Amino acid sequence: MMIAKNNLSLSVVVPCHNEADNITPLLSNLVEVIHENNLNGEILIVDDNSTDDTAMRVNTSSLEYPFIKLVERKDGMCGVGRTFRAGFEQAKGDIIITMDGDLSHDPEDIPRFLKQIDAGADLVIGSRYGKAGGEANMPVSRQLTSGSYNRLAQFLFHTDITDLTTGYRAIRKDALDKLHLKSNGFAIHPEIHLKALNHQLRVTQIPIVYHRRLEGSSKLSYLKVGVPYVKVLITELFKKLIRKLSRR
Repeated sequence: MMIAKNNLSLSVVVPCHNEADNITPLLSNLVEVIHENNLNGEILIVDDNSTDDTAMRVNTSSLEYPFIKLVERKDGMCGVGRTFRAGFEQAKGDIIITMDGDLSHDPEDIPRFLKQIDAGADLVIGSRYGKAGGEANMPVSRQLTSGSYNRLAQFLFHTDITDLTTGYRAIRKDALDKLHLKSNGFAIHPEIHLKALNHQLRVTQIPIVYHRRLEGSSKLSYLKVGVPYVKVLITELFKKLIRKLSRR
């Protein structure tokens, strides 16, 4: 199998917490995309302290497809940020794809992400918003909250990127290693993107369709993530201003 140009390898990192109803069809879709596009790499399912059969179902799939690997977190301290960092530490690919484990992200978009990496991008963001064709099938309240945050971040950082809170992205591993991520929860999403902008990485975006989950329940609560999201925004904005002042 091969992937993108220059013989770069791929790691798909998927955080999961109690996604037993979704993980098997997601893995089937990912395997199909990998085979159809002749991709070389691995799928890392990072199980975040699940109490259902998520881990067992991943292990069952890995018997047929050895490039499917299970990373288990059992410390009782749940959090998407902690889960992603555990996956990043294990990932061996030159390019990292991150996506949700609830079938909200379509694996068929992966070749489109890789095409932008091939074209020279360090980070490719899958945007649910903007005029390019993105679509967010989410409750109106979530669209308003997420959309408002994104518009504010766009304005403060003077960027054309329309979705700085998405979880679907491709990033070069050497670029990811420069970011020194710290968020434990969902704020890791804007942290990755805002730090990438502050590090002046080559950032671009593609439109994606975000699908409403059909099975299981969402772990995202904007009441809980609001403060961490704002903290990341303020921290990275402060760094941006300090860098700007230091150049004068």
